[in-house]
Amino acid sequence: PSDYLQLLKRTSRAKETVLTLVQDETSFQIVIPFVSETYVYNYIISYATARMLGVENQVIKYRSRQLAPVDMRLELVSGVNDTILINDAYNADLQSLKIALDHLKQQNKSRFSIILSDIPESEKSDATLYQWVADLLMKYDLNKVICVGERIGAHQSCFAGLCSFFYPKTVDLLKAIKDLDFKYEAILIKGARVFSFEKVSRQLQDNIHQTTLEVNLYALADNLKFFKKKASP
Repeated sequence: PSDYLQLLKRTSRAKETVLTLVQDETSFQIVIPFVSETYVYNYIISYATARMLGVENQVIKYRSRQLAPVDMRLELVSGVNDTILINDAYNADLQSLKIALDHLKQQNKSRFSIILSDIPESEKSDATLYQWVADLLMKYDLNKVICVGERIGAHQSCFAGLCSFFYPKTVDLLKAIKDLDFKYEAILIKGARVFSFEKVSRQLQDNIHQTTLEVNLYALADNLKFFKKKASP
């Protein structure tokens, strides 16, 4: 295959996306079981890599329908009080923030919130960085913006136009999380690994208790024999 790959069209429908691609002057379609911007972007890179490694197009097309989402990156989880959690608790960088916000707005909820940690790696100064972040968040009509970390907390003025809350550490957020009263909304949990936001995700998850039914087959057999005797003429 040639080195040239072009995406002509992308169409999302229900829970899948149809990609129209061009390679070797031939156009073709591939259907993948994702609609998320992140998954589609990653798929296109993976497709191009597979073709360069010599995998046949028909093989890729067939196996693409069998793909499944990878946990821990934009993982969807049912939350308390009829909320949806988007768990991106191990990654906080500028490049992925917009993609995660786009994914947040795709959820079938009328309200949207974000829990965001310090962004540890950036070439921008903190003042420029967090002003950029605040300006980006303003575009998404968020219900609540929860900020965790001393660096982002030092620039609260940047978030003046948002309904924002600030906590120095994750443990401080965990102590106050019930007071934030999350209900009927989609919540993006996006944090650098050092903030251990998986603890936040666990606290906000809807705890579904499983019930185990145990049957004593020996007692059941004895009861059956007993009633058979009673029913005999």
